[in-house]
Amino acid sequence: MKRLLSIILAIILCLTVFTSCGSSSEDEPVATTASTTSETTGETGEIDNDALYSAFTLYSYKTAEEIQAEYPDKTVLVWLGYDYPAEDTRLIPIDTINDYLVSLGKDYVICFSPVDFYNATLYYDDARDAYIDQLESSEQVDILTRCSLTVGNGLIHAYFSNIYDGIYEPLDSYFESSEEAMAYYNSLPEEYWDSFRVNGILYNFGGYEVGVRADCYYYINTELAEKYGWDFDKTITEQLDIVEEVMQTEGCAGVSAGYSSAYNIGRFVYMDGISFDSENGVAVSSADSEELEAYLEMMYELKNAGVLENYDIVGLDDCFIFINPLRFEIRSHIQRIVDSKDNTEDYTVVPMSDYYYTQALGGIGIYSGSEYKSEAFDFILLSQTDSYLNNLLTYGIEGEDYNIFDGVVSDARPVLNMFRFYSPLISLPYSDSSGDMPKNMNELCKEILETATPADESEAIGFAFDVRGYEELYAAVESAASNHSYLYYSSVEEDLAALKSELEEAGIDELLEEVNRQYSEWRANNYD
Repeated sequence: MKRLLSIILAIILCLTVFTSCGSSSEDEPVATTASTTSETTGETGEIDNDALYSAFTLYSYKTAEEIQAEYPDKTVLVWLGYDYPAEDTRLIPIDTINDYLVSLGKDYVICFSPVDFYNATLYYDDARDAYIDQLESSEQVDILTRCSLTVGNGLIHAYFSNIYDGIYEPLDSYFESSEEAMAYYNSLPEEYWDSFRVNGILYNFGGYEVGVRADCYYYINTELAEKYGWDFDKTITEQLDIVEEVMQTEGCAGVSAGYSSAYNIGRFVYMDGISFDSENGVAVSSADSEELEAYLEMMYELKNAGVLENYDIVGLDDCFIFINPLRFEIRSHIQRIVDSKDNTEDYTVVPMSDYYYTQALGGIGIYSGSEYKSEAFDFILLSQTDSYLNNLLTYGIEGEDYNIFDGVVSDARPVLNMFRFYSPLISLPYSDSSGDMPKNMNELCKEILETATPADESEAIGFAFDVRGYEELYAAVESAASNHSYLYYSSVEEDLAALKSELEEAGIDELLEEVNRQYSEWRANNYD
């Protein structure tokens, strides 16, 4: 329940009102004020939509007509997207971006059209409904940043559904149309591109999501690790004596981990509660996952040794080692370093398994109904190859704060925005940002991409489960998996037995039958 509520609250926080590119706007931001979000809830704890509407600063971007008037000889490309989570939201410096495009001699400029999740007359329970509604009601859309999160029906595969609904343009032929595009394509491993493919076709690429990860990783205090002789080639459980010594001498927690995030271990194609049995090539219940079992065995050993604390109680700054059970991705890796510590050099990040390729949930794409597809592709390609443009799109203008929620969300920070154009290969955060990223970030990400190898689950790269018709069933299984009380039992066996019972009660057997039917069909069409 905790995770479900956090997702709902995060979505609610991004219910910011923007005008679209087809409506009127002012040159300066129009603001309403509220110091906190506490005023948006009543005695029952339910959200007061009217109070929520007035709780955030509202911004109006220039319309396509206004931008066209400023650049009468340029094609205006309309970019549909939205910002999530709220504390990462950045006001996009459209004027600076467009002036830069003109300086490069481009025959187009852009207009940003944020998805209007909430207005005075309409409240969306489902983020995908808001996305599709604005897409269909807009006079023009050319560029899409993906929608993958929804509220109310448990559907996390909105991105896949959007592809099935035909709103994305296939992109392979666009790369073949220019030497510059092919040069960029060839500069990255084929597995990188495969991770973005859905049923063998490339619809999106780049951006915040990258399909490379390992099952788990940990942060370790670099100074203490050196001081006490930590061996990075050994496991944590092999060095419990060092952990205990640090706890006693330094007066800090030994190991901290997020108990409630264990459901991510062994997750198959982003489906909570479902894992992959590589030996038999089928999807199975997470309760039967070898990866999850191995992770829980390690965690119970740490817990029984008295060195493990729940991350909900003890944060990174108060412990020697922080284990992140979220499946390690380049984007998660970079963001969590930033979120966790201002001076990232104080911590060393250690993957607990090899990097491997798996499915990426989208990136940046072209709307299939656009009349300016070649120009849209040129802009997307430029966003992934031009560091200055990528920084403008990702962070804004150096030295200026574009944080919309500054003063409302206490931990607001100018970090990565998953629904914009962040590239892990060329973006360089500004030195005055709150929480600098590692100076070797680009080299780190490139090395990960080049050294990652296919693993057991990698054979499913490109498989997208079509959840349509199974939304309620999947929502029940997802809820059971994410709300299970991991690590609150006396043994791994009891923990997994309880999880198995909860998943079966939610209907996982029926869901697995359909997942495996679709996966078997996909395998036959792509490999067998």
